Amino acid sequence: MKNTIINIIKLGRLIIHSVVLVYLLGVLFALVLGAPFNLYKIIFVYLIILTGTFSAVYNNNYNDVNVDKYATQTFFSGGSRILVDHPELMRPVKFLSIFFLLFSIVLGGIGIVLFSFPITFFFFVVIGNLLGWYYTAPPIKLLYRGIGEIGTMLAAGFFVPGLGYFALMNQIDIRFVIFSIPLLFYGLGISFYLEIPDRDADTKGGKNTFVVRHGLSAGFFVGALCSICASLSYIVFSLFEFSSGMIQYWVVFLFSLIPLISCLYSVAKQKKIKVNSLAFASSSSFFIFYILLIFYFIFLLFF
Repeated sequence: MKNTIINIIKLGRLIIHSVVLVYLLGVLFALVLGAPFNLYKIIFVYLIILTGTFSAVYNNNYNDVNVDKYATQTFFSGGSRILVDHPELMRPVKFLSIFFLLFSIVLGGIGIVLFSFPITFFFFVVIGNLLGWYYTAPPIKLLYRGIGEIGTMLAAGFFVPGLGYFALMNQIDIRFVIFSIPLLFYGLGISFYLEIPDRDADTKGGKNTFVVRHGLSAGFFVGALCSICASLSYIVFSLFEFSSGMIQYWVVFLFSLIPLISCLYSVAKQKKIKVNSLAFASSSSFFIFYILLIFYFIFLLFF
């Protein structure tokens, strides 16, 4: 029983907590724009995201069990092989994925009652959860139909930070939509770097990812292109003083040089350095950017 619980917890992965970084970007952006601070709302909505993420992770492990036979787990990607080695966990993992999905959606409904969120908040929660669910689940199976990268982009770049913004602003407005543009590019870029270490396993398992179809070099190139587009977005934000000058986007652009340089370096060195190391470095650079942006927003709020 103890080993069963440990293995189920391992399936959740430490990386699941990285969603808090992207969530905080939406929360802090709302605060910088003048939204009133409400810790209860922030924690409650994060619980919606956390349970929804658990649902997606368990569901993806369940649906990817045949691919995991060939995979090697890395910090950011790869199958754990837990369900391959312990098929008796298939049913409880499936149950947990459904339980967390429903729990997250129910919490979205409760939020309307507790915090007077508009009905659009509930629909936002439902759509975000279904996006994570059908990433690998039939009949849609985004990842197996060649559009899994779009799912990752929308989740990491719009829905997760969007819920953070929604928590305090009670709406998704044009300011957040514009703010999300570079985050969408980063979310798309991350998806390619997650696919690179898994290319061989994904090919054997029948996944239809961009890297499977076009190769490792294309993955590195398009990942770098996404980072370039994100940095260019911050230059445009700075020129047009998006957010009425409250945020100095030239500072954010300087932060964006970290993933940009890392991604360009990966393109240049992919023939000489192990691709897994380069993919890990590029993936990590995105999270470093998120952390720096979080600290910058905190600085603006207190200083």
